[in-house]
Amino acid sequence: MAAAKTRSEMEKVVQSALGPSGFMEFARFDHGGVVHKGKPGDSGGVLRLVIGNPLIMREMVKHVPDAG
Repeated sequence: MAAAKTRSEMEKVVQSALGPSGFMEFARFDHGGVVHKGKPGDSGGVLRLVIGNPLIMREMVKHVPDAG
């Protein structure tokens, strides 16, 4: 997105990165690896995802700056 020079270019980049839900993943934190460290068995179950859609955020932040 940073390399896009116009709004149209940015929208194309975002659209290509969106999943079927209409959102994209910005960050993934696997807390399960820390919570279950040293315990036998599976370490899954504690996963935090930061997801969103920059195009939706762009419109929301016009009305509520904290939406960004």
